[in-house]
This record gives sequence, structure tokens and C-alpha cells, in this order.
Amino acid sequence: QNGGASFSVALSGGSLPSLLGAKLAVEPYVSQIDWTKWSVWFADERYVQIDHPESNYKVNKDALFSKIPIPDSNIHPIDPSLELDLCAKDYQSKLEKHFGEGKLPCFDLILLGMGPDGHTASLFPFHDLLQENSKWIASIKDSPKPPPERITFTFPIINNAKTVCFVATGESKKEMLYRVLQDDNVPRGSIPSKMVLPHTGELHWFLDTPAAQLLKQNKY
Repeated sequence: QNGGASFSVALSGGSLPSLLGAKLAVEPYVSQIDWTKWSVWFADERYVQIDHPESNYKVNKDALFSKIPIPDSNIHPIDPSLELDLCAKDYQSKLEKHFGEGKLPCFDLILLGMGPDGHTASLFPFHDLLQENSKWIASIKDSPKPPPERITFTFPIINNAKTVCFVATGESKKEMLYRVLQDDNVPRGSIPSKMVLPHTGELHWFLDTPAAQLLKQNKY
């Protein structure tokens, strides 16, 4: 694969970058991991310059990339100099070049967070993008969470991953986590995080105690 990478991973923003940096940018991992094998992409990105404080690239760079010996060429940010729709098409084109033309990318790992409303990446409740099944990468101009313009993975690429891991922390997530993991009466499309179901891959949730306090342990 491009750049000699053999481990493809997609990251997101929120609290995830700081958690990754705290765990991976320290010994023994920082020395034991072969960072030259990593190919890093972004499951969603705010349509801002990559040095903007709200850029997921910048947040991950500050918390993780700047503290590990990963080549810049192995990190793949969006190109915000392009018009929004073209930016999404350009990112999909870069994925095609990396994974193979016309081949749905199969990431080794996609790391996602979840908002209190159940959104993940930039896929929001009841949004039209939840039904997108042709584009791998989509633009969004009306995000209910600022900034309104974003680029996001869609479910075809998320659910094609070998492993998807959610990281959800804090008491503000407790009601939604119950609805995602243990409530069987949730209308389809109301909670995007509940629609993350890898076709042949694995799905894992990493939670802290405040986030998990409503879950029934015998069911989870």
C-alpha cells in the first residue's frame, strides 16, 4: 500500500485524540509500534483549514501525531482549498488510489465517538446521509452541530471495516448508550450510532463508568 503502510486506521475528533495521545504517545508504545506502517485517515472532518482549532486533523496532530515518529506522508487530511463537494470527491479519490480503484475500502480499524444525540462521525439523527449507499465520502452543509459544513464517511465504508471501536465517556452519554446498546424499540434512523454494524468485522465499545451506569450488566 502507499507509503509502505500496512495498517489503515480512520480517526475522528471529540475526546478521542486526547485519549489516544495519553495512551499511545508514551513508552513503551511510542517506541514499540512501527508507525511507518500506519496509514491514517479521518472518519469525518470539519470543513476548515487544517490548522484551524476545530480541525480534527489539528486536534489529532497536537495530541498524537506531533508526539510519535509517524511520517507526514502517512497522514491523509482533507484538502479544504477545494469547494466542499469537490473536497469530498477528492477524499474519496485518494481512498481509491490507496485501497484500489472501484474497491470499497476495508479499514483495519475505524475509531468513532458518539454524541449525546447518538450521532457518530458527521452522521446525524434522521439526516438524509443515513440513507447514502453510493458515496463513500459525503459532504454535509447543514450539520446541526457547528460548524455546519463537514466531510464524513458514510455507512458503506464504516460497516465494511475489519474492526470498528467506539469510545464513549462521561455521564452525558449514559441515556444514549442505553438506547444504542440495550433498547430494542428505537426507530431506525433515529440513532446513527446504532446503525454501525460491520458486515463481517468486529464492533467494540470502550466506556467509562459514568457513561455505562444505565446498562444492565447481564445484557452487555
